[in-house]
Amino acid sequence: LYKGAHFSNVALTRTRTGTDDSETTMTPLILLFVALAAAGPAKRQAGCNIPDADGDGRLSLPEVERAIDFAEAVAALDRTDGTVDDGLTQAQVLELFGTNGVPLFARIDTNRDGFLSTAEINDPVTGTNLQQIFEYFDSNRDGYLDASDDDKICQIYDLIQSQSRLRRQAGCNIPGAADGQLTLAEVQNAMTLDEAVAALDRTDGAVNGGLSRAQVDYLFGPNGGPIADRIDTNGDGFLSNAEINNPVTGTNLEQIFQYFDTNDGNGNMVLDGTEADKICEVYDLIQSQNSNRAKRQAGCNIPDADGDGRLSPAEVERAIDFDQAVAALDGTDGVVDGYLTQAQVLELFGTNGEPLFVRIDTNGDGLLSTAELNDPVTGTNLMQIFEYFDQRENGGDRDGYLSGGEEAKICQVYDLVQSQN
Repeated sequence: LYKGAHFSNVALTRTRTGTDDSETTMTPLILLFVALAAAGPAKRQAGCNIPDADGDGRLSLPEVERAIDFAEAVAALDRTDGTVDDGLTQAQVLELFGTNGVPLFARIDTNRDGFLSTAEINDPVTGTNLQQIFEYFDSNRDGYLDASDDDKICQIYDLIQSQSRLRRQAGCNIPGAADGQLTLAEVQNAMTLDEAVAALDRTDGAVNGGLSRAQVDYLFGPNGGPIADRIDTNGDGFLSNAEINNPVTGTNLEQIFQYFDTNDGNGNMVLDGTEADKICEVYDLIQSQNSNRAKRQAGCNIPDADGDGRLSPAEVERAIDFDQAVAALDGTDGVVDGYLTQAQVLELFGTNGEPLFVRIDTNGDGLLSTAELNDPVTGTNLMQIFEYFDQRENGGDRDGYLSGGEEAKICQVYDLVQSQN
């Protein structure tokens, strides 16, 4: 800078005293060069919060693409009128692009309804994308946004960051990263589909082995009808566990995640804000039910050998002899005839026990003899009964223990055996 200044002064002196025309012509060019060198590239405004990765004071396209997801930008602009319309009005577009955006709006609005749907915006031919928007604001075509070029892009970034929808609600208890968004991996680590279905199944006070349409609507809202129709293959208005887990027509946790991310969300592969509401509610439902079920009922008299508040298979086998249990149940109708009636079996197992009764009743006489009950192939035993009550479709949680109500019938059988003894 010092040498440049000295050179300029010399040139100016020579122009005033000398007669060389070339020296007189060079002076303005030298001054222009000095001015440009001093000015350098225009800097972006200090108030722009988009990270300047290379520290050059300008926004490059890679920096913008790292900071802003196009779908998030559209969703953020969509909400500026207080509603979520799955697209943009002309006023919202012109707020971004100014009156010069009218031709762009007309190009994207292919159905001429005065509204740009997300499908129109994302159309690969007539739609637009983040790069085209970047290039629109790059007034000097130097590949950077600087000075006032970056105003609108920086405002969009701030809009995305400020909108509450882009941070899941503070009351969501699903463990996750500190970024305030739920990823699919975080949801899958927090719950299984079976746990979610079992928790929803219990919301009507009964365990039915599936979900009613009302329970499905609670989860998915009114837009969940087509999902329920697809899963309900027998058309009975009830989604059984088998139908829900069908690999072709059923569903899974990933599909449910994607539903909430796209149906009323922004399709950005995370659940944030109110997108996460139902998933978080289901998680809390699972946790509250597990807390209530975590300890076996206080009135159960089977000895809890390890003091963990649950019944293990070993504890049940030590407390109850299978033959004694059958004999105790046999006498509940006032007679001991060596048989269990269907009514006695269903009193123990509930209506879900009908297939078990049919399997054991090999002679089809409507009675289960001790020989049929003890048949090694078609009969049953204490461990099968234990596992029955621990199964999800029968109100259990499949954790290998009986607790929080799962053990109720086993405890009743134990008391029955003890009273008769």
